[in-house]
Formats: sequence, structure tokens, C-alpha cells
Amino acid sequence: MNEKDCVIVYTTLPVEADSVGFGKKLVDERLAACVTSRSGVQSVYRWRNEIEHSEEQQIMIKTTRNRIDQLGKRIMAIHPYEVPEMLVVPVIYGDSTYIDWIREGTREGI
Repeated sequence: MNEKDCVIVYTTLPVEADSVGFGKKLVDERLAACVTSRSGVQSVYRWRNEIEHSEEQQIMIKTTRNRIDQLGKRIMAIHPYEVPEMLVVPVIYGDSTYIDWIREGTREGI
């Protein structure tokens, strides 16, 4: 595996959601090495043909490509939104020590 096997997955949560609990589940299940949340982001979007505005928390999940499918299923199972955001962005470069840490944190069977 090289750094290109690592990805960042973005989602959002409602401002009142427990982002720490959300992150702990993903890390505990080894679907993510780290989950970072940033509150106070503003989203404008179309939902059911209406323009909506929400304050949300942006969630950044560091994981590996081979965990994407399982991570996606888990996000869909625990996410409060009917249609949660799940965007996967490849990592082009990362410090090798950090990349190794992501791999170790998401390794199955431990």
C-alpha cells in the first residue's frame, strides 16, 4: 500500500448530533483511523425542490480504499439524514509515518 491507498471521506451531521459518538463508532470498528469534526459550517442545498439552509458539522474521515464499502454501509446505518453526504477524496501525498498510522488503524482482524 502507498499513500494513494488512503482516502478522506466527507460527510456532514446536524449541529445537534453527537459527532464524537459518531466518530468513536467508526474508529472502534476500525473503519476509520481518525474522524475530525468541525462545527459551524453553513450548507445551502436543494431538497425536495426547495432551497434549504442549515448549520451543520463537517466530518472528515481518514481511512483506506479497502474500507470504503464497509464504511459507507455503516454511515448509512447510523447517519440521521435520509440521504447523507458521502464523498470520497483520494490522498495524493501524505507523510509516510501518518499514512502507516492510517493503515494500522483500519487494519481488519485485530
